[in-house]
Amino acid sequence: MKDKPAYYLSNDSRCYYYSGTDYILAHELLSQPEEVRKRFHPFCCGFDCTDKYAAMQIDRQAALYFDRASIYLPDFQGAFSMTVNPVDGEPITIECPPDVNGFEYEIRESSRCVREGRSHSDIFKPEDSVAVLRLLDEVRESWNMRFAFED
Repeated sequence: MKDKPAYYLSNDSRCYYYSGTDYILAHELLSQPEEVRKRFHPFCCGFDCTDKYAAMQIDRQAALYFDRASIYLPDFQGAFSMTVNPVDGEPITIECPPDVNGFEYEIRESSRCVREGRSHSDIFKPEDSVAVLRLLDEVRESWNMRFAFED
């Protein structure tokens, strides 16, 4: 956002997803018994065109939902902390700060492989890379998403 908003009713705001609404709804829904959960189909509904700072807040947030818990990441690209929200328990916040910037683990492993004359790592093998790329292609296909060079 180039300039901070001067007034919440001015007409220069984008209409964007407000981060808290859907997360709260999903967490509440997951805490309900199965017979209640199966009656609902959650969907994204949190739009607030007056909250001009929400777009900056949610750009890198993520939430993963499972049958018995959800995991909230305030910054999925720099996941230095996360909160695990069990359906039947109290939230648990896990702090996992990097040593440097988060890339040091890849750098250390690559350096080890080079020192040992290896062509690849035993931790993440070439077939693992291919499997991830295939999965991403399947996801893109399910979304009917195509890159410009694919036309």
